[in-house]
Formats: sequence, structure tokens, C-alpha cells
Amino acid sequence: QPRMIVDDSDIGKPHDVEIRLALSFFHRYKHKCRSPGVKKLLKQGREEDKEGERKIEAEVDNEPDPQYQHQHLPLLEIISDLGLVRSIESPLELASYLVQDMEDMMWHERNRRHFTSTKKASIKTNYFSHNIKAQKSGIICMVTPQRVQFLRSIGRLPCSQSYCIKWLKFDKGLRWHEQTQHNVDYSDAATMASLSV
Repeated sequence: QPRMIVDDSDIGKPHDVEIRLALSFFHRYKHKCRSPGVKKLLKQGREEDKEGERKIEAEVDNEPDPQYQHQHLPLLEIISDLGLVRSIESPLELASYLVQDMEDMMWHERNRRHFTSTKKASIKTNYFSHNIKAQKSGIICMVTPQRVQFLRSIGRLPCSQSYCIKWLKFDKGLRWHEQTQHNVDYSDAATMASLSV
């Protein structure tokens, strides 16, 4: 059931599900050699004459210096069942991949239910789908269809920007938000607001 509120000017968090998998997974399994402490030590080492001479000699011999090779490792690598390797540099990047997969799975599930349901049950008006976005922190925020319906019933509209999870009050509030928070010009902001209604 949607959360009961007295004043619709304060709806709290618009989303009703938070998924921290990407954030936790990334920080747990990222390559430790890229941590800030090790970066600092490597920087100090490069500034020393002896280390500098070693690096120059290795470059002259066209042989990569193994001590410096690990600086170029991605923070995280994920490998699919088919052997596709993806380099991940931030929790947001991993969260974005997960959001794509979640949206694809929900789209397929929605279509499956549509085709397997009876004709009478498949005729459904005002259907609201999940709204899923990844915050810049890497936390995935999901608004369930019931929550979407509730937010829209009190005049709230979602921001169209990829990583913004805010729901604004009516098209005027959405247009103002797009202009002031995302530097969208007036005409584009007005168009996006009208399309969200």
C-alpha cells in the first residue's frame, strides 16, 4: 500500500526500494592496488631518482615495468557466461549495467504476462511500470508501480535526467527543477515537462 501522508509537499523519498548491491559489490571486490594509499606510495616512488631510472631503462628496453603495470588495471572486471569482459571504474557504472538488466527482465516479464493472460485480464488501463534509476553513488532506486500511481495521483512527475531520482510537483515544478538543477534551457525543460504529464 502507498505510504499515507497528510501533506503532499513532503513525500520523503520518492522511491520505495533501494538496492545497494552494486555499491557493496564494487567496494568489496575492486582491485586493492588502486586504493588511495597505494596510489600515494606509487607516486612517492616515481619521484625518487632510483625508481625514475628503473622506469626509463624499462621503457628503453621496450619491456613493461611490472611494478607500474598494475596502475592500469581497471578497478573491477566482470566476465559474462559467454566470456565477455567488462571493465568497471565506478559503482555507478556497475549499477547502470544492473539497471539495464532489470529493465529488460521486467519488460520481458510484463510481455509474458500479457500474452499468457486472458483477453479480459489483458485489457488494463492506466498501467504504471517500475521506475528504476541509479544514483551517482551507485545505489539503485526503484519506484514500484503502486508508488508511481500514488505519486502521479498527487501531481508528482519524475525528473527525466538519467541519475536524478526526484519527483517534482506538477509540470511547473519539473520545468523549474530541470532548468535550475540540470541547466536545461527553458524550451527543452518545458517540452520534457509536458511529455511527463
